[in-house]
Amino acid sequence: MFRISAFFFNVVKLMILISFIIGVYVFCKNVFGEAHNLWAGLGGLVTSFSVAYFLFRLWIWGDLCFDNGSILAVIGTALGLIGVFAGAKFAEPEVMKLRMDLQEAYLDASLNCNGDKNIINKALMSCATAYPKELLSLSNELAKARYLTPTLSLADSVYHSSDDVKTDGCMAYYSTVSKQCQDSFVIFNIKHSEFARGHKK
Repeated sequence: MFRISAFFFNVVKLMILISFIIGVYVFCKNVFGEAHNLWAGLGGLVTSFSVAYFLFRLWIWGDLCFDNGSILAVIGTALGLIGVFAGAKFAEPEVMKLRMDLQEAYLDASLNCNGDKNIINKALMSCATAYPKELLSLSNELAKARYLTPTLSLADSVYHSSDDVKTDGCMAYYSTVSKQCQDSFVIFNIKHSEFARGHKK
């Protein structure tokens, strides 16, 4: 019986250590990775502390009450929700204006350019569907931040930590279409000269 108990508590101690490591990893991935999302990083870190606190009480006192550490879990959830909104770059006025002008340029290209119509139409469609897709993704992330338990939230963060940063399809087609239909992008290139310079290949 003593061996089983000792083994169990060693497993719990290992899980506490893993929880801390995951929290630090999620924090670093969000803050220093491509996302640069401090709030999401803090949310993951605090959530890992709430899981570690529950496991610590289980290890020391054998306390199985899930309410313990709930304040930390609530703080982690709140930070995670802030992180979701902070990561929603598509709502920024500059991004909205850029997409609107790109859509106008793609529309002009579809009407007046002899380039690859398939590519041009895909570019136009990507701008038209960008916001519905991102709003759906935002609602999904909000639901996960709100309803997942701390443990599942950490597991989800680790599972998706290796996901590639989603490219903006509306902007991704710029290089290809603007080369084929330069006349359609004269005004756009003047209004968004920095973007145009950064996407020349």
